[in-house]
Amino acid sequence: SFIHETNNEPREQHYHQNLDMLYVLSGSVDVVIDDKDYHLKEEDMILINSNKRHKFENSGNLLAIIFAIDCYLLSQTVGTTQMLFLCNSAVDKNSAYDKLRHQIKEIIRYYYTETKGDKCYLQALYYQMLHVLIANFMVKTEEAKVLFDHNSDKERISEIQSYIQGHYQSPIR
Repeated sequence: SFIHETNNEPREQHYHQNLDMLYVLSGSVDVVIDDKDYHLKEEDMILINSNKRHKFENSGNLLAIIFAIDCYLLSQTVGTTQMLFLCNSAVDKNSAYDKLRHQIKEIIRYYYTETKGDKCYLQALYYQMLHVLIANFMVKTEEAKVLFDHNSDKERISEIQSYIQGHYQSPIR
């Protein structure tokens, strides 16, 4: 969905199971994830991982797009419910962000200029964006445990939430 805001009223901090991929088309926004603040400007992007507390603080006239990525469907694709992405162009610079920018621009261009009849191609563009994310920004679970000093209670709660989400549609025995 697109965000176009001209006010700068802060939003409430919240969290949810799905991943959010925010891409700034114009303007700027402060993104707070847990207790860390990131300033994003035009063409910056950030992926907010599952169950991370976050909020957006608009600093003026903002035009951005948010891709809500279904955690359950993505876990079926990658074969695990334990997913972590490190994707934040405000603090990290590498050529993979250019690939992701290109893919996002192609999605937007196609969505607004092509006929709505070929939904299959649009879905293919979404999957290509997911491929770029998985190939370049997904951290393997073992590596994530080394990178971050986890609170064991928070880690266990996250594992339980991921298990529930991954098995939500399975019948109860």
